[in-house]
Amino acid sequence: MFQMDIEFDLLSESSGFQKVADLNQNFEFDFYNAQMIQYDNLKPQMPLYDLEFASDFKQEELMAKIELSDSTDALGEESTPDYVSNLLSAKNYSKDGLKFSRRIAKMMTKHLSSVADGFVSVYLGASASVINSILGSYGIEGISKDEVVKAQQEVLATIWGEFKNILSYNKNKKICIVKAEYWNIVFCKQTFTGLAKESCKALKGELAKLFAGFEGILNAFCEVIFAIHQLMTFTAIIKDGSAKGGQSMRELETIDNMLLMIVNPKLFEFYNHRSGKFASECCGKCKICRSRSIPLDFTAVLQDARNKLKMIINEVVQIPSNAALMREDQIMSLLCLLL
Repeated sequence: MFQMDIEFDLLSESSGFQKVADLNQNFEFDFYNAQMIQYDNLKPQMPLYDLEFASDFKQEELMAKIELSDSTDALGEESTPDYVSNLLSAKNYSKDGLKFSRRIAKMMTKHLSSVADGFVSVYLGASASVINSILGSYGIEGISKDEVVKAQQEVLATIWGEFKNILSYNKNKKICIVKAEYWNIVFCKQTFTGLAKESCKALKGELAKLFAGFEGILNAFCEVIFAIHQLMTFTAIIKDGSAKGGQSMRELETIDNMLLMIVNPKLFEFYNHRSGKFASECCGKCKICRSRSIPLDFTAVLQDARNKLKMIINEVVQIPSNAALMREDQIMSLLCLLL
């Protein structure tokens, strides 16, 4: 069986973070069918939405970028010559959030369009087992796994569809950047679970009847699918090798910040999209930096998010390249990081 080589390149302190390099192999792994597909320079006709796990993912490069702030001086400024700092400050990353959000929304809605999708069935099958275990704790006999998977897929498809629509210029003429209220639709637990509960009202079957009679079961269901959708999102971003999917997201210079704001969506309010920096690491003069709502422990909160992200990445990179080889206990272990 084909084993995917993941190359880890150490970065010197002076080199800074380098964007994820192009694929250095002439093979891409089909996540669903476990087939090796030969291609030349990512030809456009290649499938974009099979979760083709990337051979270009360099864990240490992303880790180095997450830890970039550790090399800053006491004033929160990078220890680089003035002329270099001036060049860096001239960059405008305002559109990165919109690019990232549209790409992940397109990928996730494509996967969630059918329970037959290999990526969806594996992950939602594992969370279905968790949900049935919760039902058991209520003394309720487990429901058909297929029904539970289908219910999760319908709810997730509805929420991701809403997120995708609000980012579409055709449906939102005022869209120019991603606002916190948009981001929270899929990444804030409180907002997501509220939307999930509304979506559950449209469900039919035994599970829907239980939701009507047991609020605790409904709450637990929504929390479980929030965690599994987070895991699916991280997996898609970090492991997908398609040119217009995971690969293009990882090439964004601000990808580390996007991932951090998934880990902790409260960071979104204190992120300067133009400079691509968080309040404690920005200029000290802009509206974000001078916000009176910045928590006193913001630096610690940001570091906690970085630590959690590193832990998630360390686990996700170990996921098998063939979904059929994934064990339920592996997914359960990953879920424990997010629940």
